[in-house]
Amino acid sequence: MVQKNPKPLLSHREASADLRRVIGLSDGIFAFALTLLALDLRLPDIPNLTVENGLAGLLPKLLIFLISFFIIGNQWDVHQRTFLHIAKADAKFALLNLLSLLFVIIMPAAAAVLGRYPTQPLAILCFGVNSALLGLSSWLAWSHACGSGHLLDSQADPNLVAMISRLWFSTPVVFIITIPLAFLNIYLVYVLWLILPVLSYVSIGIYMKQARQKKG
Repeated sequence: MVQKNPKPLLSHREASADLRRVIGLSDGIFAFALTLLALDLRLPDIPNLTVENGLAGLLPKLLIFLISFFIIGNQWDVHQRTFLHIAKADAKFALLNLLSLLFVIIMPAAAAVLGRYPTQPLAILCFGVNSALLGLSSWLAWSHACGSGHLLDSQADPNLVAMISRLWFSTPVVFIITIPLAFLNIYLVYVLWLILPVLSYVSIGIYMKQARQKKG
């Protein structure tokens, strides 16, 4: 819910945070995590390995790379859209945002484990739990910003605020639901994970279309 009369900017004595530094740190970590994902795309170090066999062996890691890239990329996209509507930051928001960045940093390591053991439910569990925690911590930060923190721009559209809340909350829900499926059908889990970013962009597209129709 958007507050009509947001609180004034907090003073340094009240442990406020510099919004520009929060954004700068976030963008840097997202960029670094996306780059690290590619480091695991290496051909197996096996003597007399042909190019064909090497590329075939690389396909599972390539699939995990694409899934991880789209998940982190989608999280960054929602993240930057979120910050378009935040006017200021406080200490609690900065800490919650930092918590979410922790799981962004872990993502390449979780992807590397999944790339090495793509058919193992335990590897899917590690990746899924980290992705769910990333979405949950991001949702908590956003909930604080648009709730008790009163950090949003006073002109923020309530419908947009609600949509962003749904986008953040849908990530942990989807991953928590799909993790048990790994013990039944691993490939179904991968398909659902690939669909998640698509649904996010569809939701954003629908909102943008409705917003243009209202203005028209």
